[in-house]
Amino acid sequence: MHHIFPLDGIAPPLATTIFFGANDAALLGRTNERQHVPISEYKENLRNIVNHLKDCSNSMVIVLITPPPIDEEGREDLHSWSLYGENERKLPERTNEMAGVYAGQCIELAREIHIPCVNIWSKLQETEGADALPK
Repeated sequence: MHHIFPLDGIAPPLATTIFFGANDAALLGRTNERQHVPISEYKENLRNIVNHLKDCSNSMVIVLITPPPIDEEGREDLHSWSLYGENERKLPERTNEMAGVYAGQCIELAREIHIPCVNIWSKLQETEGADALPK
């Protein structure tokens, strides 16, 4: 972990946000499966990152941020022509449902280790007019 987040010889930041999971939730057997991280490994990775940062500074504020929701229709419209051309994909490589599972694990971990979590997966879907945003 130290080689990813080296803090030797520098003052640690006052606050850090950790915003992982959107790519980790890619579905197996689909175009971007190489980005998939199993859900238990995702949660453990988050825990390890938080623990490392706490070891670097006991005063650093650490905030987890859930993965965002997935606009499945928008992704399909964008990627069907740009990546697949005539071979438009039939199955999504990410789903909002799976992003929600990863968001749930992020929230659960934050509760377990008593740190704040911003649940953007839910908040962005609750935003009035979110469905009407341009794609």
